[in-house]
Amino acid sequence: MWRINAILFGIIFGAATSNAHPVSVLTGDAVWAENQLILTMRIPADQLLLHCQVQADSDGYIFRGQLAECEMLFHETIRNNFLLDIPENILPEVKQLSGESTPEKVLLSDLHDYNYSFEIRFNCISSPDKITLRQTMGNYNRGLQSTALITFHLEGNQELVPLYNDLPVTIDLINNTIVDGKIRPVLMIDHGAVAIYLPTEWTVHGLPFELSFDDVPSTGNLVEEENEMINLQCYRFQIPAEASKLTIMWTNMTWQMRKIELIMKKPGDEKILVFSRFKKVNTIALQ
Repeated sequence: MWRINAILFGIIFGAATSNAHPVSVLTGDAVWAENQLILTMRIPADQLLLHCQVQADSDGYIFRGQLAECEMLFHETIRNNFLLDIPENILPEVKQLSGESTPEKVLLSDLHDYNYSFEIRFNCISSPDKITLRQTMGNYNRGLQSTALITFHLEGNQELVPLYNDLPVTIDLINNTIVDGKIRPVLMIDHGAVAIYLPTEWTVHGLPFELSFDDVPSTGNLVEEENEMINLQCYRFQIPAEASKLTIMWTNMTWQMRKIELIMKKPGDEKILVFSRFKKVNTIALQ
C-alpha cells in the first residue's frame, strides 16, 4: 500500500509542478463501524509546513517544537475542512496516532522521510443509508491545492478513491459501494444560444473553456440569475447566424482534473464530450 501511495503521490505531484499552487496530498484508509466513519490518515511531515508558517533556521533545520505547533494548527484545519453530510454536516474528532516521530531537529530537505499519522473520526447518531464525505483542505483563498487518497474498506471490498478538494464522494452503506461523486458540467444548445453550466470552483480564474463558431472566437456572458442547474454557474454564448460548427477547447487543465466529461444537450441529441490532456478540443455540428 505504501508503494502504491508513493507512486500516486509522485504522479500527482509531478503533474502539479507546472501550477502556481503548492500541493497537499494525504493518504489513508476508511472504515464504517458502529455508526462511525473512521479515517486513519498519513501526511509526509514536510507537507505539514504547507498548512502553517514555519521557517527553517539558517542551517536549514526544522525543530521538533516548531512541528508540534504546526500539528496543533493542522488538527484545527482538519476539523474545519473535513465534513460528513448525512445530510446535516458533522464535524470530526481528530487525534494524533502513535508511530514514528521526528528527531529534535531535522533538515527541511529530509522531512519527507517522516510521516505524520492521525485519525479523523465522525460519530453519527444513527446508521444512515448514505453518507457524503467532502474535504476543503485546499482552496484558492489558502493558495493550496489538496487531495486525499483514501482506500475505503467496505464489507471486505477495497476501493482507492481520490477525494479532491470540494468534490464530494458518497458512500452507499446499504450496498457497500462508492457512488460516483464527480461533477459533470453541462453544455446546452438551444434557442440560438450555447449555455455552459459549471461549478463555481472551476471559474475562479475565469471560464476554463474557449468557444468558437466556425473558427471565430466568441465571448460568453456570466448569467447572474438563478438557473435550472442548482449550484452551477451559467455562461451564455450567442450563436452567430449561419454558423455551422461549434468548437470547444479546454484551456485550464489542472492536476486534479485530468479529464472532464461534459454532458452535451441539444434538440434531438445528447452525448458525453470527453476532454483530457490528450483531447483538448471537441467540435459539434450546429446544422
